[in-house]
Amino acid sequence: QRVGEIVGAIADAAGINTLDRPTLKLAGQMHDTGKLLIPREILDAPRSLSLEEKKIVQKHPLLGLAVTQWYKKEFPQEVLDSILMHHERWDGEGYPLGLKGEKIPLMIRIISLADTIDACASRRVYKSPWQIDFIYDLLKEESGKNFDPELTKICIDNLDNILEIVKTINLIMNKVC
Repeated sequence: QRVGEIVGAIADAAGINTLDRPTLKLAGQMHDTGKLLIPREILDAPRSLSLEEKKIVQKHPLLGLAVTQWYKKEFPQEVLDSILMHHERWDGEGYPLGLKGEKIPLMIRIISLADTIDACASRRVYKSPWQIDFIYDLLKEESGKNFDPELTKICIDNLDNILEIVKTINLIMNKVC
C-alpha cells in the first residue's frame, strides 16, 4: 500500500500525467508479488543474509512474473513489468534484465525509488526506520547509479511529503493490524 501511494506522490511531484494513476498505484502495490514464494525465514531474518539467501531473494521478480502469468489478462502490462523490472538500475547493474537508463520504463524508475524510500523509512524485523538525513544521503549517493537522476532530485526535494505518506499509512496499518 505504501509503495503504491509513494509512486503516486512522486509522479505528481514530477508533473507526470502520462501515466495512468490507478495502474501506477497498482504496479507499486504489486511489485514484490514474487516475495510470496520466498521462505519467511529468509525474508524475516533479523540478520544479514548469506550469499545463498540473497540469490534466493533475487529470484522474486521472476517468481512474481511466473505467478501473475496465470492471471496476466487481469493486469495491465505495466503491472507485470513492475513485478519483473523493479530491481533494474539506472547504471545497468540491476536484475534480472540488466536494463540501463531510459531503457527502464518510467513507471519502473518511479517504483524503484518509491520502494527504496519505503524500505528505508519503515520498520523491518532486521532494522528500525532510518532518520531522514540517512535517506537523503542514500538518494544523493545512488543518483545516477541506482536511480534516474532527475527523478531522484524530485524525490529529494519532496522527501518530507513522501515520508509523511509513509508515516500516515504506517499509523493506519498499526491500528488495523
